[in-house]
Amino acid sequence: MSPPDPQCSYFLCMASNLFAYFTLCIYIPLSVLLLLCIYLGNESFFFCNDES
Repeated sequence: MSPPDPQCSYFLCMASNLFAYFTLCIYIPLSVLLLLCIYLGNESFFFCNDES
């Protein structure tokens, strides 16, 4: 059994880091904003006001 290709391992590591970054920095904040929008129902939020 040969050791794994370091290039492949590096790519997988980078991919997992990018996914974690995307999840923490984009998906979670958007989810929180959406939940706040639904919970508060405040039309002062520009992302809540569909009728402009």
